[in-house]
Amino acid sequence: MSDVKIHTSDGRQVTCVPNAFIDRYMRDANGEYVKVYLYLLRCLEDRHMDLSLPSIADHLDLTEKDVRRALSYWESVLILRLEYNAKDQLTGICMLNLPEKENILPDADRMSGPVSPVIDPGTGKYPSINDRPAYSPEQINAFSADESVRELLYVAQTYFGRPLTHKEIETILYWKDSLHFSSELIEYLIEYCIDNSHSSIYYMDRIALSWAEKKILDPQEAKKQNEIRSSVYRTVMNEFGIKNRSMAASEQEHLQHWVCDLKFDEEIVAEACRRTISNISRPSFEYANSILNSWYRQGVSSRADIMQLDARYMEQKKTSSDSQKTGGQTQAGGWQTAASKKNRFHNFSQGDYDIAALEDALIKN
Repeated sequence: MSDVKIHTSDGRQVTCVPNAFIDRYMRDANGEYVKVYLYLLRCLEDRHMDLSLPSIADHLDLTEKDVRRALSYWESVLILRLEYNAKDQLTGICMLNLPEKENILPDADRMSGPVSPVIDPGTGKYPSINDRPAYSPEQINAFSADESVRELLYVAQTYFGRPLTHKEIETILYWKDSLHFSSELIEYLIEYCIDNSHSSIYYMDRIALSWAEKKILDPQEAKKQNEIRSSVYRTVMNEFGIKNRSMAASEQEHLQHWVCDLKFDEEIVAEACRRTISNISRPSFEYANSILNSWYRQGVSSRADIMQLDARYMEQKKTSSDSQKTGGQTQAGGWQTAASKKNRFHNFSQGDYDIAALEDALIKN
């Protein structure tokens, strides 16, 4: 049989498909995944086309879940990159250049050093996910040449129950490359978070950074830290009198903030909860959060520091009271002046605590 020549008789606009995609990637991909990739290439040629998960699903007669699965697959084989905002919402799709040759790995010196400073010299903290330079596909390929890294990514994918996104791969590599976490510690981190219904890579990264700041590099040390967090969890539930339900996701975010970001221990968190109940007669994570943030800004690190704040507040209250008594007499011989007169809404101290923040939290709640 003679060779067949393919050609066209019109000059209409066309969508270009990389040869590397046809030669290497298309063969192993699900047919629906190929449809999604081709449609994305079509959208590149016409920026006026509506591009959203629902529009892709409608055009290709797929479900949105099918589209998400296809995007995750193509990201896992490094031919596109999904971009997310801080709320883990998809905001962009970057189509990556496909190498003409298979299994091209960069020279070793191209992978020397971490992708970003381990600690930001300006803030003294580790950079968050969105503040780190991205790993290039070549760098990720170089990491993947290490069998232990391939095994780690496979185990992580098993925990997630789906192909890893590009952001998840980058973050896991950052933990290993820049934070120097062992594969065992990373596996424990992912397992712990998913077992507690937290599958967001942003949530996992906050825990990872808190461990790094505390020099926790061993799974056993991490387990002890999680036991402390669990103890704080139980304490908060008891102090707030919460029974017959678990903490909501937003409440657990507050707890995570107190333990990992503010680094407060169980005793300080419990005191904030008790003062919340004393002040507003009901549990409020927002109110307790305002108290703890105020203490953090004032350098509180122990219950003794809180007692010092209380003593300073009482001294300021006494000084203020004395100054009001000597502020001058009224025509009738009294000691009040117009400036010092207070109604019942102002007969309390606005001392060292961030009262404005507490009131805002109470109003919002």
